[in-house]
Amino acid sequence: MHNSITKLTSSHSLFRPIFPFQSYKQALSWSITLTLLILLIYLASCIFQLNPMPSHIIFISVITGSSFSLFFALPFEFQINFSNEKIEMEIHEKIELFGYIKYSKSNNTDNETRFRQKGPIWSSWRESDIIIKKEGKFIKIIGPLLLISKIRTRILTDLK
Repeated sequence: MHNSITKLTSSHSLFRPIFPFQSYKQALSWSITLTLLILLIYLASCIFQLNPMPSHIIFISVITGSSFSLFFALPFEFQINFSNEKIEMEIHEKIELFGYIKYSKSNNTDNETRFRQKGPIWSSWRESDIIIKKEGKFIKIIGPLLLISKIRTRILTDLK
């Protein structure tokens, strides 16, 4: 038996990209950041006496630019069919290289490991957590699109 890895698949409904907020906390923090960014750009243009930028251009630019963070945080997953027990430890190391630390919750089981971003809990979204579920000879890795795709690429590179 050899290691094999599946393609990335979406863990959310097809309608999620229309309204990409996964929780009230995520929507609130994104809205506060959006408001602060708009104010910062406006104040900078006033302080440095730059040509006044129309407010609708500032608003559209900030919304467009910051919405990428929401779409890259949407949950995706892939599975690994593994032949050795060492692969799970290697996956944990790769996740930690991307600035994540292992943590557990009260509802955690032996077959599930959770990772969260380093730093204060208040400054990160729980929607960006990575979950590893071990199901027999399969390991399912669930997490935000951008990070999961990077982890999958690194694992594929190591398997070759």
